[in-house]
Amino acid sequence: MRNIFTIILTLTILIGCKTDEPQNPPTVVTLGATDVTLKNATLSGEVTEEGYSAATDRGFVFSDKNNSPSLSDTKVQSGYGKGAYSVVLNKLPVNTKYYFRAYATNSKGTSYGVVQSFTTTDYSLASLTTEIPKNITFNSVEISGNISNEGGGSVTERGFCFGLNPLPTTRDNKLQVSSKGLGAFALVIVNLKENTKYYIRSYAVNEKGTSYGNEQSFSTPLAPALRDTKTIVVEVKSNTGRIWMDRNLGASQVATNSKDEKAYGDLYQWGRGADGHQLRNSLISRTESVSNNPGNGNFILAVTGDWRNPPNDNLWQGVKGTNNPCPIGFRIPTEEEWNQERLTWLGGYNSEAAFASPLKLTMGGVRTSELPSNIGLNGLYWSSTTSSGINAKLIGFTNLNAGFAAYPRSLGSSIRCIKN
Repeated sequence: MRNIFTIILTLTILIGCKTDEPQNPPTVVTLGATDVTLKNATLSGEVTEEGYSAATDRGFVFSDKNNSPSLSDTKVQSGYGKGAYSVVLNKLPVNTKYYFRAYATNSKGTSYGVVQSFTTTDYSLASLTTEIPKNITFNSVEISGNISNEGGGSVTERGFCFGLNPLPTTRDNKLQVSSKGLGAFALVIVNLKENTKYYIRSYAVNEKGTSYGNEQSFSTPLAPALRDTKTIVVEVKSNTGRIWMDRNLGASQVATNSKDEKAYGDLYQWGRGADGHQLRNSLISRTESVSNNPGNGNFILAVTGDWRNPPNDNLWQGVKGTNNPCPIGFRIPTEEEWNQERLTWLGGYNSEAAFASPLKLTMGGVRTSELPSNIGLNGLYWSSTTSSGINAKLIGFTNLNAGFAAYPRSLGSSIRCIKN
């Protein structure tokens, strides 16, 4: 009997111990949301106690409509068992409020942490600046801007707006650049009015809308006089019967010999007017012009071989031709007209014969860099005749020979004008 009683007592104790074990689901805590952006958020939670049995599932439930989300709403899992965990939500709608809480499940059921919330951020306007305008001419200007922040979205359009009144917008004059996104951008505005004040602002368009950079302003100067007005016009009849000026453009006198410095005159780049670049001591620039008139008196050392980019074959054509630097009634001679003169030279084709002609041509040298060169060694005179690409035709001579050649239009050469 004692053994039976002992067995019964033992079973009773064991059963009693079993009923004292935990009968509850896991204990879970919602820790919060971090790194909330336009479309992403990181959620954190922790299972502090697994309860009656092991936590076989854990994660988060969330909703943008239900302020007490459960497993019947959107669920995202994150492993199992006791301990801290986190998940990253992505591809969420922008500017949306979400309610969320941690959950954990064991064989006894599911428990939840406290409900918390977060709101995805909204797009903002892009941040950008307008830089100080540069290379201002009477009809053009170089402008630039920089986008430092796209506002969380993507800049799909950027450029500049400008006008005669402060704070121009895209409803005024708008110039769009081809590039998009972050970073610097620039362009050149052409066909501006001379002696006029303009206001400019950069602009950028993203998902939020259009934003503007700071305002800048600039004033275009008066257009330069493109005809030579300082050279005294004295006519001379050549052996062909044509009327020419008796001296080079810029020369103070008719030549007394082929190396007469006072008769050398100026050195012009092909197709340019008398804007000051032709002076032998003019400043240099390495910025090619996008228009027929650079708007400054700099001698342009062109990388391409032409001071104008793109080239224009229609300059210097006729007495009313664009940029004709000759006095009124005169123009640049053609290659054929130069050749007709050369054929009348007596004593050969060289500098001596060129000076002996009625035109008294000199060896004024050439300019390809900061200062003229080959002064007294050769004479080069432009014609109005173009050649392929960036070249134009000129007549050249030394003390040995004379002939025609095609040279880059950025070359500085002499000009002798013929009457129309």
